[in-house]
Amino acid sequence: MLVYLAGPMRGVEGYNFPAFDKARDLGVSLGYHIISPADMDRKMGFDGTTSPEEANLDPDQIMRMDIMELSRCDAIALLPGWESSSGARAELMVAMYLHLAVLDAETFKPKLVFAIFVDVEQGYQDAVYSNTRA
Repeated sequence: MLVYLAGPMRGVEGYNFPAFDKARDLGVSLGYHIISPADMDRKMGFDGTTSPEEANLDPDQIMRMDIMELSRCDAIALLPGWESSSGARAELMVAMYLHLAVLDAETFKPKLVFAIFVDVEQGYQDAVYSNTRA
């Protein structure tokens, strides 16, 4: 199973690379194939010690590449703090739209996620549960 890691990066010391590395290593030890944004960033020359902009990388372009990689996966694994990350929340929404399994990155067990979408101007509201197949 190919699993994409999602979690907070901006505003976290070292861009949270150690947490991504720990989750990657756990996933690999459990037999998963892991796609880690931290590893992808390293391949582009960004090591988490500076900002992406200082490494001459466009954060929007990075996110586009992350979403492309996510779309190849069977599952998304959420790191602690994903709820506070706009990028991780966006990745989760894409994963849910694609009916990917949602896993906890600390255990790689299925994780139930509930999302509510509200359009204040139109009065539209919808709720979505994650697919917990794994």
